[in-house]
Amino acid sequence: MSSFRWGSAPGPGSIRFNGVWGVPSHNSSLLTTLHTLSGRHRVWFRTSALDIHLTGNGNRLNETMRVLTVMSAFFIPLTFIVGVYGMNFAHMPELSWRYGYLVVWVVMLGVTAGLLAYFRRRRWM
Repeated sequence: MSSFRWGSAPGPGSIRFNGVWGVPSHNSSLLTTLHTLSGRHRVWFRTSALDIHLTGNGNRLNETMRVLTVMSAFFIPLTFIVGVYGMNFAHMPELSWRYGYLVVWVVMLGVTAGLLAYFRRRRWM
């Protein structure tokens, strides 16, 4: 491609930009500006798509963590109660009671029901 010649009529040796004859520096700067804007738009679209993807992943992770937290909130107090009564102490008065085993089950079910009511009232479940 040959360069633009000042003062000459348009011809086969002149530069042509999309059917517009003119100063090549003006047209090239216009094309450069359009290309830059197009590049910025592409970069914006890529970052927006990445943000949407990362937000979706973050929401799924939050949901998973919420479920695991609620499950652990149910099992931690029950594990503590079972751990205390699972120790082989000779001097625990509740172990010699006639309904000691039943009382422990009622306490554990009461803790579970209380936590369930609390989580439902807070709309966590």
